[in-house]
Amino acid sequence: MGRKRLPTTVIGLLTHIAKHTQRHVGQAIVTARLARRTMEP
Repeated sequence: MGRKRLPTTVIGLLTHIAKHTQRHVGQAIVTARLARRTMEP
């Protein structure tokens, strides 16, 4: 899977996707909070 074409299991792949998604959601939350602060008078 991926660039290196390493073998993986479905559970391993789902775990990786979940971690990656969680990271991006966290980044979106932080970005939204910062955007709100800069928009306040």
